[in-house]
Amino acid sequence: MGRVIQIVFALLIIIFGLAFHIKNDSPVTLDFYVRTIEFPLSWVVVAAFSVGAVLGLIVMLNTYLRLQREIRRLTKRHEMANKEIANLRAIPINDVP
Repeated sequence: MGRVIQIVFALLIIIFGLAFHIKNDSPVTLDFYVRTIEFPLSWVVVAAFSVGAVLGLIVMLNTYLRLQREIRRLTKRHEMANKEIANLRAIPINDVP
């Protein structure tokens, strides 16, 4: 069921993207100080969103890697604590004075 929802969502995005492209195909001029380029407005918007998404992923990557490192560290501490508990349970109790 979840896969069907993903496919429907992707198709809706494609349909809205095509409709946006059809309605906004007028050229815009991009001035890069050295050169001037003309592109359709829809491509400029898609490129801006794509660059923003890639930059967002790069920024998020640092946090993701830090959290993965923290998970590994805590997993090791958890395993060591479980081994220590198992060792303590194996020690016989001697209450004889």
